[in-house]
Amino acid sequence: MKHWATLLLFLTLGISISKATETTGNNGEINLAILNDSLAKYISTDNRLKHLYQENSNQHLWIGQSFDKEKFKPLIEILSNSKQHGLPSDLFNKTRIEQIVDSLSENKYPKEKYYEALAQLEFLSTKASIDYVKALKFGYTNPKKIMPNDYFIDVVQPDSLYFSYINKLVLACPIKAMMKSEPKGEMYVKMQNKLIAIDSLSSVKLETIVPKAGDASYKLNDENVNIGRIVDRLVLTGNYTYTGTDSLKNILTKDLLDAVNKFRRENSYHEDDEIGKTTIEVLNRPLSYYMKKLQANLERQRWRRKKVRSDRRVEVNVAPFRLFAYDKNEVALQMIVCVGTVANRTPLMESDINIVNMNPVWNVPRSITQKELYHSIKKDPNYLKRRNMTMSQGGKAVDPASIDWSKTSSSTFNYSISQGAGSGNSLGRVKFLFPNRFSVYLHDTPSQSAFLRKNRAVSHGCVRLEKPIDFTQYCMSKLDDKLYKDQILYTIERSPESEEGKRKMKDGSLKKLPNVINLSKTIPVTLDYHTVFAMPAQSSLYFADDVYGHDNTILRSISL
Repeated sequence: MKHWATLLLFLTLGISISKATETTGNNGEINLAILNDSLAKYISTDNRLKHLYQENSNQHLWIGQSFDKEKFKPLIEILSNSKQHGLPSDLFNKTRIEQIVDSLSENKYPKEKYYEALAQLEFLSTKASIDYVKALKFGYTNPKKIMPNDYFIDVVQPDSLYFSYINKLVLACPIKAMMKSEPKGEMYVKMQNKLIAIDSLSSVKLETIVPKAGDASYKLNDENVNIGRIVDRLVLTGNYTYTGTDSLKNILTKDLLDAVNKFRRENSYHEDDEIGKTTIEVLNRPLSYYMKKLQANLERQRWRRKKVRSDRRVEVNVAPFRLFAYDKNEVALQMIVCVGTVANRTPLMESDINIVNMNPVWNVPRSITQKELYHSIKKDPNYLKRRNMTMSQGGKAVDPASIDWSKTSSSTFNYSISQGAGSGNSLGRVKFLFPNRFSVYLHDTPSQSAFLRKNRAVSHGCVRLEKPIDFTQYCMSKLDDKLYKDQILYTIERSPESEEGKRKMKDGSLKKLPNVINLSKTIPVTLDYHTVFAMPAQSSLYFADDVYGHDNTILRSISL
C-alpha cells in the first residue's frame, strides 16, 4: 500500500520516479530524476508548494544541473536582514539553509545523503521565499487567532487568488518577489529605521541612573553624577545634544530639563519641572524595551484592514489613551481618552458612529448590576436614590426596601437599573453610539479627574472623551460653529459662550437640540491598539505602555 501511495503522490506531482543506478558524485552534474524523488516527500507536506511546482511544470527554482552556492547568497542576505523588519531570520529557516549551502559547497555530504540535502535545500528555500512574502505583505500572524477575545478588526488574509499571484512572482524571480514585498509606508519605514538605529547601540553599556532617596526629585540647577548619566542616556538615544564641558554635565540645566520633558512626552508621560523616581525608571529602561515595542508594532503595521480608510474618520488608539478625528485626511480634532481596565478591556473593533445622544439615560449593563451595584444597594437602600437611579422588573418600578436581601444573591439579582439624565449621570451629558455587540460607545463623563492620570484604563470598556462638546461639533460637521456650540451647551443646561448665543438665549430664539440626533452620514470609527505611534505634524515616534499586554502576545507569536 505504501508503494502505491508513493506512486500516486509522484504521479500527482508530475515528478518522475525513475532512478539512475549511479551518480556522477557530489561535485558533478546532478541527476534531476533522483532529486525529484527526494523532493517529492517534502512537497507533499505543503499544499502551497505543491501548487507552485505544478504551475512550474515541476521545474526547480534553486537547483539546476549543478549546485551553485552563489545563487543562495541573495536569499541568505535577505533572510539575515529580516530582523530589520522585527522578524527573527530563523522564522524562515535561514540558519538551516545556510548550513546546507555551506556543507554542500564543502562536499561534506556522503553520496547517500547528497540528494536528500539538495531536496531539503530546494524545499526550504522556496518555502522561505513564499513565507517571507506573505509575512511582509500581510503579517506573520493573524491577529484574530492570537487575540481571539480582543481583536475584532477585519484584516486582509491571503487566499487562493493571492497565492496564485505570488506564485507567478516567485516563479519569475523569488529574490525580486521578496524585495518587492517589503512595506514602504512612511510610518513603517520610520519604525524600521528606529529599530535599526537602536540595534546598532545594543552593545553600549549605560550606567544605571539612581533616584534620590525617598520621594525626593532632582530639581533645576541640582548637581549630581546621576544627572550626568541622564545626559549620557539622552545623547545616546538622540533626545539631547550636549556640547558643554564635563564639569557642567552633572548639572540639571533648563535645556536638559526640556530634553527630559521631550523624552517624557515621547514615552506618553506627563511633563514636569523636576525629575523623580518614575521618570528615572523610564530612563533606565534597556534599549531592548524599545526594540521589542518596535518589533510588535512593525507586525501591526503589516496587518492590512479590509475596510477602506475614509478621509473623514475617528481613530481611537487605546494604548496611549488618545483619539484622533480626521477630516479630509487631516487631523481636525484630537484629545486624550479613558478606556477599559485590564479586567474590562476595550475591544479592538471597527464600526460607524450613527447617533449622538444628548442628555443620555444610562441603562446599566447586567454585569455591572450584579457585580457592583448589588452589593452597594444591599448595604445602603438609599444608594440608588442619591444617584438618580431607579430599579425595575418587568417594566414595573421596585423599591429596594421591599426586597428580602437574605433570599437573593448577586447571581440571582435580575433587576434592571437605569440612571436618569443629568449632571451626575455616569455617561455625562452626551454619548456617541455605533453598532457593536459589546455595548461599547464613546461618551462624556462627570469624573474629570481620571484624565489627569498617567494610566487611564479605568472604565468598564467604553471610551470616555476629554472634549465631548468639541466631538459633538465634529460629528455634526460644525467644529468651528460657535453658535452651534452654544446650542449644545444650552441643550445640556450650560450657559452659551458667545455673545450672540447669550443674546439669543435671553430673547428665546436659541433652540435646544433634540436629545437623539441620527447622523445623516455615519462616521467610521476604529478602536485599535498601537504602542508605537505618531503625533500629527511631528517627526518623532511616540511610545506607550503595553497596558493590556498585547505586545507580549505578538512577540510570543513571532518568536521561535
